[in-house]
Amino acid sequence: MGRKNSYATAAGAAIAGIGLVTSVMLAGPAFADGPTVADGSVVDAKPTEMRAAVNQDEPGGPGFSNPQPDSQDTREGKDVAHGEKDQPAPQPDAQPVDPAAQPASESEAAEAAGAAHLRTDERNPANTEDDRDAGRGRAGYYALSSATSNFCDPGDSYWIESGSGSVEAFTLRNDRITGGPIWMGSATWHKKRNTTGTGSGYDALAVDRKHGRIFFADHATVMSAASGNKSYVTIVQATIAPNTLIQTERIKVVGAGMPFKGGTMDNQGRYYVFAGDVTTSRSAQYSDIKVMAYDTVTRRVLTLGQFSAGPFPAARTNVDLLFDNSNQLYVMVAATEGTRNIPDPNGAAKIDIYRVDFNAASRQAQGSAAELLPQKAEKVSTSAGMSLVPAWTTNGVANAGPLSAKLVHSAMLSRGPEGVPFGGGMGRWAITGFLAGQDGNFYVSANHEGNVEHRAGRPRYNGIFKVDFERNVLVKVLEQQKSVNLDRYNFRFGSPITDMEGCVAAVPTIRAAKDVVSRAGDDQFRISVKKKNGGQQASAITSGRARNRAAVTDSLLRFAGSTYLVEEEMATTSSLKLSAYQKSVTCTDSKNRSVRTTVVADTKERYAVELSAGSFRDVSCTVRNELRTGSITAVKHDHDSYAKAGARDEASMPPEARLAGVGLQLCRDVNNNGTCEPNEQRIGGVQSTDRQGEASWQNLPVGDYVIVEPHAPNGYQRFAGLPVRVSGGTQSPIRVLVPNSRVKGKITWTKVDASNGKPLGGSIWQINGNDNSPATSPKHRVIRHTTIADCNAANSSACKGPDKDPRAGHFALQDMGWGTYFLREIKAPTGYKLSRQVHRADLYANQGRANIALGNIKNEKQDVPPLPLTGGVGSDMFYLAGGIVAALSLGLAGWLFRKRKFS
Repeated sequence: MGRKNSYATAAGAAIAGIGLVTSVMLAGPAFADGPTVADGSVVDAKPTEMRAAVNQDEPGGPGFSNPQPDSQDTREGKDVAHGEKDQPAPQPDAQPVDPAAQPASESEAAEAAGAAHLRTDERNPANTEDDRDAGRGRAGYYALSSATSNFCDPGDSYWIESGSGSVEAFTLRNDRITGGPIWMGSATWHKKRNTTGTGSGYDALAVDRKHGRIFFADHATVMSAASGNKSYVTIVQATIAPNTLIQTERIKVVGAGMPFKGGTMDNQGRYYVFAGDVTTSRSAQYSDIKVMAYDTVTRRVLTLGQFSAGPFPAARTNVDLLFDNSNQLYVMVAATEGTRNIPDPNGAAKIDIYRVDFNAASRQAQGSAAELLPQKAEKVSTSAGMSLVPAWTTNGVANAGPLSAKLVHSAMLSRGPEGVPFGGGMGRWAITGFLAGQDGNFYVSANHEGNVEHRAGRPRYNGIFKVDFERNVLVKVLEQQKSVNLDRYNFRFGSPITDMEGCVAAVPTIRAAKDVVSRAGDDQFRISVKKKNGGQQASAITSGRARNRAAVTDSLLRFAGSTYLVEEEMATTSSLKLSAYQKSVTCTDSKNRSVRTTVVADTKERYAVELSAGSFRDVSCTVRNELRTGSITAVKHDHDSYAKAGARDEASMPPEARLAGVGLQLCRDVNNNGTCEPNEQRIGGVQSTDRQGEASWQNLPVGDYVIVEPHAPNGYQRFAGLPVRVSGGTQSPIRVLVPNSRVKGKITWTKVDASNGKPLGGSIWQINGNDNSPATSPKHRVIRHTTIADCNAANSSACKGPDKDPRAGHFALQDMGWGTYFLREIKAPTGYKLSRQVHRADLYANQGRANIALGNIKNEKQDVPPLPLTGGVGSDMFYLAGGIVAALSLGLAGWLFRKRKFS
């Protein structure tokens, strides 16, 4: 808008004068009395502030239902037929007027006057702000916000109509049109009569907010007797202000091979980017989308390449483009069900949105550029004569090859828009324009092609709709008004919207990055960001053993009102489960403000948080992983001492039970079977227990382990292994008791005849000592006077007493605990003298004395009395007789004593 005065001044007072005089001469009462609006009335040209707030209680407020148009058609000539954007061939041209050229006829004079009218806004009563505002109020629209004074502020948007290239400005905020539309002028005065085809088709609108200009495409088919039909597209550069559109340059494009169906401008205001679908031999359900760019600085054209879009319900494809704040290019491709020319009234419509790295694509395509050289300029016939127009032939521009375009969202719309006065499907709707609002929503322009009104075939319904990607339906935002004849030649709203362009496009996205603080071995992670109810998803998998930022997903479109999930899983090659890691997700928007998340899943296999609808800014989430760790301390102890003391835990264990110097090792129990297999990982080397009998392992990843003993300590049985689970987190260090049972001892001896060494059966023994073995003392007490009888049986299992050797005269005490034992005979074998010797056995397996062999213990035979040599009475008989007499004397004395006492 800031360039309005400069271009008006450059045009000069002569242009304004010609426009004023010619307009008054040709326009008649319509110009004298003010502009005619839809109901045929004349609006008074009263001074009114253009941007004054409209009373929302009057028609045109938020709840206003747009009135039906007057049945009278006041337009000159036929209006543009519907669906120009879908025509496979370029449309008729509308060339700029050369003010210096003389009109050749009355009709051309009128066209020249109209052109002058478009190029000035100073004197023509039909173009004053108060008239335009008054006409807008009668048409039921809002006042444009003051932000439009800066040409293209956030929330401001523009559309272009196909017929005369009418450009409208409006303000879109929070699902509503809060300002406008305001007519900014038209590309041509009216449809030409000397062109073939269905009419002039204007499309591919782009707004350069940095330099205050617009670009659009003018499709034309010119009849030439010499060369026949010649198809081309004209790139038009213009400046605009309310009621003023000034074309500053036109570039003729020959042989582009596609209609220009969508256009946009990069954020630096350098590249006018346009796209269309090219002829392809592929299936009718696919379209090849070609993207090109005009570099306004070097005046070169780049062919960025093409990509395949689809499958679609049909090949009636429309395309539009937009740049987001970060200069990422988005391409919308839309199609409806039916054949190319016969739509299905109840069919669906599909919208695919692709993302292109424009900076990378433009760098790659630099080699395909062709300069617009002055010598390539051509004279082109216009309604005012001949005009010299730069020409560019695409045949000299090499195709840059395939274009990398990533599909970021796809939606199938099965039912018609909400808020329209008729139902059905989407089959008769043509989705034409595409823009991103500041509220985080996407909007499209669409027209209904069935049940046409007016003889010109104008669509029954044309408007702007919000795309509710959560429910996959269009929601009406604005119904385009019926045609308004601003004067004899130009018609506002006379044809459908073919393209839209927003200012400062807000395309909210969401992505996730993986931050690995620590990991176990080659563990890998898969992170995803997805739309909760399905549809969108982007994933990334880490690799290698890198820490910190290990993977980043692609950015997803984040639609207002939709809920998203950020989730994590372990890759299939990982050894640990996700529960082995401490997890956290933090999300921030583009202003580094925290975005609230809610944990919705935390299992061994999956972790996920949910982001509710919030701000309309980009959101970046970081999934942070840190290996959960724990520690294990093994307390090695003598189980026999532990049990003898009656201990129940470590606190009650006697100090002498702790075993120092025992080698222990920790094994990773991958298969969780409680044993350490040869192929399972050992954590570090063998540790020896300290003086407290302890060995420790720190910073252990969460998981299952087994404490193993490579070698048994002297005198002890080898420990088989103790399974231990580390769960990590804030849990206290794990302390486990690892017992070692003593190797039991054995005491053996043999009772033999002292004279010949033959075993003697039948002896009985007694043992004293501090044995606590079950074999001799089940209650683990000190052994006192335990009797050991000689076992004489067929086998050891038949031996029920302590002696487990079934051979007569052979003794074996088994499972004897450590200690010092004393053994003595208490009954000798028959006919042998009792041995008075005490035998000592020191049984200490840890000192190498586990099996004590006392050897042969001899017994002497008893002595036998000798017989007399002469046959006389021996002395023994005298001893025996004397003894008998003495006994009888004592018995008699006792009897006499008791008799006297009791008589």
